Amino acid sequence: MKKFLMITVATLGLGLVVAAPALKAETYEERYQAEKAKEERGDVKRDAKRDSEEAKREYRRDLQDNRVAAKDARIDSTRDARDAARDAKRDKELEKQAFRDATKKPLTAKQEAKRDYRLEKKAIKDERIDSVRDFRDAKRDANRDLELSRQARKDERIDAKRDAKDVKIDAKRAKEDEVHSKFEDALEARKAKRDEVFAEHGQ
Repeated sequence: MKKFLMITVATLGLGLVVAAPALKAETYEERYQAEKAKEERGDVKRDAKRDSEEAKREYRRDLQDNRVAAKDARIDSTRDARDAARDAKRDKELEKQAFRDATKKPLTAKQEAKRDYRLEKKAIKDERIDSVRDFRDAKRDANRDLELSRQARKDERIDAKRDAKDVKIDAKRAKEDEVHSKFEDALEARKAKRDEVFAEHGQ
């Protein structure tokens, strides 16, 4: 039984050894065509990989843009709510003052000055709030511009790297195509010479 198994394995091994050369291209033309088919598959694979990388990069950037937009919306909503509350408080105070003016004796000069001073303080406060908001908005926009610049530089590096790789690939293929063209010319010349010799001998 062991002998039979060993003979069978040996036979299979020999069969594999004999069959292996049949899978390999035998002529230059076959090797060239096989290489071209391999290049086409490589191009498809490389393009698919690049498309996938770009899609992932754009997806991450879209998420980041959405977060930025959501943050802006929260900031605007918070500011609007605070402005509305401040305006409501001031309107209530103005109504209180108007009711006092309508029901009591006129204000003295000192009281009028006090009111004016309060209004001036509120106007200064509004200016300070607007100034702080403008500063924060400018800082936030500057940080976002830096991020956009970083993304642009990254895209440039990726494109430059891809272009360099493509140039290298194209140069290699151009050289292979040049060799193949010379091979075809040489082959035609050899065939012509063969036909000439055969013609002289009446074949």
